[in-house]
Amino acid sequence: MKIKMILPPPNTTIRLLVLDFLSRALHIITKLGTIDIYVIDTDTIEFEAPDTDTFRTTLEDMLKSIGIELEARINNVLDFSIHRNDKEKLSQILGRQIGTGEKFMHVLVEILKNASLTPQDLMDLSKISISGRKTLSIVMGAKNFPLPQCAAFDRYESRYEFPKGRYGGKIEIRMSKIWYLIILAGIALSYLGAKVVKKGTLELYFVHVPFNLLEFYAIDPTILELIHGNNGIVPFLKHLTGVYPNRMIPYIIYISCEVAKRLKQSKELLNLYLDKLPEIIFDRVMTTGRAYTLIERYPVFLRGLIDELSKFDDYVLNEISRCAQRALWDKDFEYHLNFITKLYLTLSGSTGIYDAIYYYGRVLIEKEIETADDKKKSMIRQKMMKFLKKILNLSE
Repeated sequence: MKIKMILPPPNTTIRLLVLDFLSRALHIITKLGTIDIYVIDTDTIEFEAPDTDTFRTTLEDMLKSIGIELEARINNVLDFSIHRNDKEKLSQILGRQIGTGEKFMHVLVEILKNASLTPQDLMDLSKISISGRKTLSIVMGAKNFPLPQCAAFDRYESRYEFPKGRYGGKIEIRMSKIWYLIILAGIALSYLGAKVVKKGTLELYFVHVPFNLLEFYAIDPTILELIHGNNGIVPFLKHLTGVYPNRMIPYIIYISCEVAKRLKQSKELLNLYLDKLPEIIFDRVMTTGRAYTLIERYPVFLRGLIDELSKFDDYVLNEISRCAQRALWDKDFEYHLNFITKLYLTLSGSTGIYDAIYYYGRVLIEKEIETADDKKKSMIRQKMMKFLKKILNLSE
């Protein structure tokens, strides 16, 4: 039997979430070998299974495995409250009333682990309709479920007008049960964690596969191993508990350092990353519990940074990583952020290395010594001077 799956509109959050799930599904299905996969075009994929039940149970098993994976890590990251507009539908699909104080990701674990589908549900995968002008209506399968609020921040033909702020037409998104489960699975897969920015306000962090994933997959299905495999970038980012893209440049430098240190142990794996690793997308979403706002969507190609950083030894990488962490976490982060930004421009090919090195030696060393205990001043100077000598030697 053949089943088509049509993707939601391009450049929308729902497309990213569907692709997050689909990339995991394709990775598993390709390994199982029981279902054939055909990329029809950039918006359509077709599955050919021995029978309906095989495809249905495969999808169910994937949803359940995503729930089990989320359960294993959810207690190590900050969860967030369930929006009042989501409680009714989440309770409906959960099969029980959600209690006061229950958190969103914990409820997702229960929903995904108990996911069940019918043969009729599968038919909805090929049904997406788009209509309207001032208000854009997207219906995926049927109008049974709304988009969860934590992903409902897209605007139609969005634009920014000073001093009014962000404007654009409203998008109304409704979906059937199977699409709702896929969206929830996409949220579970992409969620990195959250951070309190002030009382009553959280920032949520997500990592997504690229919008053009199907194009990459059609050319080379093994690319999914670099995304979801044992050495994949997404599992690695989730392993870095407590490190989030709240400041994008130091975050990118930090994760690139950590990836470079790991990949240096295997030249073959390093070459695979440098040759095939696709773009990944980070979302930074702010919530007060009543509204969700996309603060930043940042597409990143890590290949160039990993290539440059892999040329350094571990001592240099560890010091760069330490400075990036200080820029991410410290309240007094200005000097470390300045150094990391200069280094980022160097590694990206925009400037030479000496501007970053001069700032490190002239400003950053002195600032760290000023704030250190007297007993540690000499040790800090020695370590930082050692870094300077090493990076200068590597740069010559």
